[in-house]
Amino acid sequence: PLLFLLLLYFFPQGRIESMDPGAKDKFSFSYLVIGIGVKFPEFLELVRAKLENACPYIAAVFPKRLKLSPIEYKQICGYDIYTDSDDDSDDELNSDDEDSEKKMKIERNSQYIARMDALIGFYAAFLQSSSSAGCQIEDGWKWLSRTMQTEPLRPITPVLVYRFLTVAGHKLLRTYQGQFHKIMVYIFKNFVEYEKYGVSKANAVVLDALPVHYKANIKSFFETYFQSGNKLPPPDGSIIRSQIADRLGT
Repeated sequence: PLLFLLLLYFFPQGRIESMDPGAKDKFSFSYLVIGIGVKFPEFLELVRAKLENACPYIAAVFPKRLKLSPIEYKQICGYDIYTDSDDDSDDELNSDDEDSEKKMKIERNSQYIARMDALIGFYAAFLQSSSSAGCQIEDGWKWLSRTMQTEPLRPITPVLVYRFLTVAGHKLLRTYQGQFHKIMVYIFKNFVEYEKYGVSKANAVVLDALPVHYKANIKSFFETYFQSGNKLPPPDGSIIRSQIADRLGT
């Protein structure tokens, strides 16, 4: 129907990408999407497809460079590619190709990380808001497990895992308990405090490429978890989530 197509066309992906990663509105917005999905079930599938297209990591896809050009690799990783000179791009990432790629510009790493951070945060909230098959907390557990089994990409993997845990960690802990705790211990020993536990220094590469505030926040998050007796507080927006859930009857 025409209304369905209009809803999909105007789905505000840009609004999600510009959200503060810690903003409460990711939960209320996720319930708005779910509310539309109640009337149009296919809408949820297409929304998820749009999210995965913008952030391939949502599908637990971590591309390998192989023989791809710099622009091709960045493109499949979800970077915004510009076709003209732009101050918001990274000059050092430009392709050396003398033909079609020489005028291409690539989104700055800082902007890219912020966008992926916001998208994975919304996805984590979405999984706690939906009862649809393929969009539940069980799928969040699968995502976390697959991500931990994949060789980490610098600097994006720790950002994704950290944001996912801050948003969905409380629900995952309640659901998977001991299994979830094992993952928390693994991440803490092998990456956050790899020196203390005598783990290979190669793991330092994963965190060293991060902006300073991310490294500090990640360390603080894990320290708080262990110091509190292995507890995680409900994420910001959980009250809003519950209130909307009651109204929707979900």
